[in-house]
Amino acid sequence: MKRILGIVLLTACRTNTGEIPDVNPDTELPEDENPTEYIFEEESPELSLSIGAIEAAIEETVEILQRLDPAAVHDAYEEAKVASDENCPILNDYYDYDFWSESCETEAGASFTGQVAYWRYQDYQDENYDFAEDAYYSGDAKVTTADGHTFVGSGYSRRESKKDLNGDNRYQWWQVWGEFSWSGPSAEESWLSDDYTVDFSMWSGNYYAQNYATYTSFNGGVSGLKGEVNTLLMRDVMIYGEELGSECDLEPYGTVSVRDSSGNWVDVVFDGPAYWGAWAFQPHCDGCGMAYFRGEELGPVCTDFSTFMNFERFPW
Repeated sequence: MKRILGIVLLTACRTNTGEIPDVNPDTELPEDENPTEYIFEEESPELSLSIGAIEAAIEETVEILQRLDPAAVHDAYEEAKVASDENCPILNDYYDYDFWSESCETEAGASFTGQVAYWRYQDYQDENYDFAEDAYYSGDAKVTTADGHTFVGSGYSRRESKKDLNGDNRYQWWQVWGEFSWSGPSAEESWLSDDYTVDFSMWSGNYYAQNYATYTSFNGGVSGLKGEVNTLLMRDVMIYGEELGSECDLEPYGTVSVRDSSGNWVDVVFDGPAYWGAWAFQPHCDGCGMAYFRGEELGPVCTDFSTFMNFERFPW
């Protein structure tokens, strides 16, 4: 058997001329047959955004964030819910708020699909606060009314507006994430008619009975923006007024990041006080933050943050 295998191996190694090829490892191959080293050179990403475009995007998005009031979601759901009847959808009796999960069609031709948990309480008091509104939506639902208006609510929405019973301080909490849309009457001037994907929270108040916000903080952001910047993200952004002892009310503390259409991110770091009573380096208190792209400085980005302190949709 070994003799047969040896013959087979020798036969397999012969060239078509019948000769056994030279297998000396020191034999040099012709120059055009030498293997070449494979080198992958990654192209460095190029940033197309100018400092001016970054400044404009931040100011525009601050205005958009003021419009992302969760009340728009709650108004839209309540308008769409009017299309229900006693059999569609069936509300779960174990809860003292809207809770349904099914796919059904009303006798009038409206359709409800998915699931929703919802409550909305207005103008009530507990032992500490006078509530203007306490509302909550959580769901993944689509409602189409008989006249063709469609509500889509996929995510979470929370709104709380209250006044301290022991003083005149007022507080507002917004949180909304997901995708929402509504084609009914109330959507004409709301953000639900825009194609946004949102994930943000905002907390604000007006200490000392001021008729404007004396502090505001943001986390999260919005995508689906129009123009050179399609996404903006705020991380631990906070600004508060001199009434609360701020040494810099011209700019916030925190990082604002913007993303262009190519997927490149620019981070803008602001130097305001990090918390109430924190020290701020006065030469840096100019309303400007430093922009960074992949760790390299691009230059200062200067933005007007006064709108943080002058929300128009507060209940005071």
